[in-house]
Amino acid sequence: MEIFFSFTMPQQLHFFLSVQESLWPRLGKVDVNANSFTSEELKKALAKMKESEKAERKAREEEVRKKFRPIEQLKEEFEKLNMKMETDYEIMLKLISKFNSSASTLDEKVAALYDLEYYVHQVDNAKDFLSMGGLQLVIEGLNSSEASLKEHAAFVLGAALSRFIETGDYSSMQTVPWAFHQIAANLSCFEALQVFEQGDERKQQLTGNYLFLKKLLVTVNYLLFPQVSWVSSLQGSQWVLGSQWLLTTPSSALPAQCCDCKGPGACTSNPKVQIEAIEGGALQKLLVILATEQPLAVRKKALFALSSMLRHFPYAQQQFLKLGGLQVLRSLFRQKGMEPLHVRVVTLLYDLLMEKMLLEDSQHGEQMEEKIQQYRQVRLVPVVVEQGWCALVPSLLAMPEHDTREKVLKLVGVLVGFCREHYQGDPALGTTLSLLRSEYEELAAEEQREGDKDGYFRELLGSINTIIQELR
Repeated sequence: MEIFFSFTMPQQLHFFLSVQESLWPRLGKVDVNANSFTSEELKKALAKMKESEKAERKAREEEVRKKFRPIEQLKEEFEKLNMKMETDYEIMLKLISKFNSSASTLDEKVAALYDLEYYVHQVDNAKDFLSMGGLQLVIEGLNSSEASLKEHAAFVLGAALSRFIETGDYSSMQTVPWAFHQIAANLSCFEALQVFEQGDERKQQLTGNYLFLKKLLVTVNYLLFPQVSWVSSLQGSQWVLGSQWLLTTPSSALPAQCCDCKGPGACTSNPKVQIEAIEGGALQKLLVILATEQPLAVRKKALFALSSMLRHFPYAQQQFLKLGGLQVLRSLFRQKGMEPLHVRVVTLLYDLLMEKMLLEDSQHGEQMEEKIQQYRQVRLVPVVVEQGWCALVPSLLAMPEHDTREKVLKLVGVLVGFCREHYQGDPALGTTLSLLRSEYEELAAEEQREGDKDGYFRELLGSINTIIQELR
């Protein structure tokens, strides 16, 4: 019988054909005799196998030892290199010692403060910083004759006074995903950039980024926290949980490493540190820095620390007014080169006014009633009216940045209730509002043509129309 193979047969390979015509390789002779190996031979064979396994295992272990070192040896080597793992407490203790050492150079002290600012943002670290005596050292650093030391001392103080997430009575909202904060941080970095002079093209690009991030933040909020809604009103955009106020506009929710915390949202107060700071004389020292001739960078950080101290602390607000704090802030508007601080002052004033108003409108419990009584002793509105803020704030609407106008419009919307007569008798304000309305009607229409029905410019236009309606 002739067989045709569809594959090449290796040479010297023998096959046989079964009756079923299946092709099988010839295996040769196989010894199937059970008595071919004695028990002794089997034992010896097994012993050799065990010895072989041991030798192979030892060889593998030796190979691993060559690649990796024992943990004890690593610890010894790290100790020799002074590279042992340190806790935040130990690191802060070293940084404080370096800052306080007379042997440290100016650059070393500034570097120590720079590193401390990173650590004291965490609430527990800030409390440890307080117990170490670091807070008082930083407060004393505000008296330094070196501008760089004053600047970084104020920055560390502001960081210790603030913390990332507003917890308060909102325990269910304490844990917010990091992405949520990153988006909010980007919004505030946009604010920080806007205080500097930018070209028209750059401003347009930043505004586009701001609008995109704002929409994204609202979307993320809806997906993560459907029980929390985004509310736009004359008082500005707020995160609300039921009838309770939760966070201010997302532009204030940021890590301070991006830029200074400017709202009572993600960067809010640390009560224990606030009390120690005001008892240590920090308020007076910060006001002296703001009232005297200092570089812009120093005043900027001093204003950051002052804002962190005043927010959610009615006693500090009361002392601030007694020491003429509002007059000090008003003087910044008369000095050249202080323009970047104007928006921050407006934001702080708006936050302090809203803080009090929202508290009075909230549900009253025993603790809340006590807090309301404390806020009633803070005569902020009368001082604002007496010192001419009614006229000063609207003048900032002439600034070209949309973000600046947004903040000014928010504050004007709050001040309308107290400055109505002044605003109604101010023809310049009426003209400015009419011009702004025309400008934002065009921008809102263009925004709507692009498919954005509830855009940023439409919100600004709504604020302008509300103020105009209030003044009729």
